[in-house]
Amino acid sequence: MAALAGNLVALPTEAQAAWKCPDGYFCMYENSNYTGSVAVIPEVNEKMSGYTGGIANLRNAHFTNGKIVDDAVSSVVNNTSQNIFFYSDHDYNSSSGENPYVWGPTVIRPHQGWPTMNALENDNIGSISVGQKHYCGHVNFHGWKCGAWISDRN
Repeated sequence: MAALAGNLVALPTEAQAAWKCPDGYFCMYENSNYTGSVAVIPEVNEKMSGYTGGIANLRNAHFTNGKIVDDAVSSVVNNTSQNIFFYSDHDYNSSSGENPYVWGPTVIRPHQGWPTMNALENDNIGSISVGQKHYCGHVNFHGWKCGAWISDRN
């Protein structure tokens, strides 16, 4: 807290202040409008050691505050030159029994940011791939292979 002209003003902590995602990186934020804790995961950031082009289980990833990223992302920035694909479930799967209408991954195009996620995406990302979509190999209740359709905001 800092005092200004006799008033107490609460300054945001580092975790609450908006952190700008650097050029060439993909960043996920715990809260909307690029606020809260951030996660910059090596597996999906080709400029980082540990890049693999995807992460099949976000239970193994953490925000800077230590919280698990799985089903906890509310805004994202893709400052890379590649498409980034989100899957609602682990292992690049998006035909969850919780929401059977999600037929495939959602894609965020290069150099886009989403200050808010839609109702299907908010706090509902379990795995991520870079550059190309992965196919989970099973068929959902509509008879479509998951990953066969892509939801694109453009």
